Amino acid sequence: MLFSRFFNKAEKKKEATRSYIKGLLSVASADSHLSYSELKFVYKTAREYDFPVEELKELIKDRKNQHFDYSEEFKFEHLKGIIAMASADGKISIKEVAYIKKLAVQMGYKSNIVEEIFEEFINKDSELVLI
Repeated sequence: MLFSRFFNKAEKKKEATRSYIKGLLSVASADSHLSYSELKFVYKTAREYDFPVEELKELIKDRKNQHFDYSEEFKFEHLKGIIAMASADGKISIKEVAYIKKLAVQMGYKSNIVEEIFEEFINKDSELVLI
């Protein structure tokens, strides 16, 4: 019984990680360009979560056809991570902002939460540019 609970928890975490990475790739592709710094951010995140590289490569190849769901447990963390990834190249496009707001609403947040999180990132990195 204990083993099955551990297994279920591990599977939930892996699926949450997969959804998070799909979300990162989706936002990175929102401006029709996957920059080196965005890709680097995705690979770094995958390593931090022990996500298999081969699976990541498949997700990258199929990034335009991604559907993902966020668990209640991880969704705010994922939203902040998505915003961090969008700003990884030092620039955030209007398309990325609009896409992230749409994701936030789908997650159950009001779109102004995205603006608040962006403000937090801009305050930390004064060189961040909205394009």
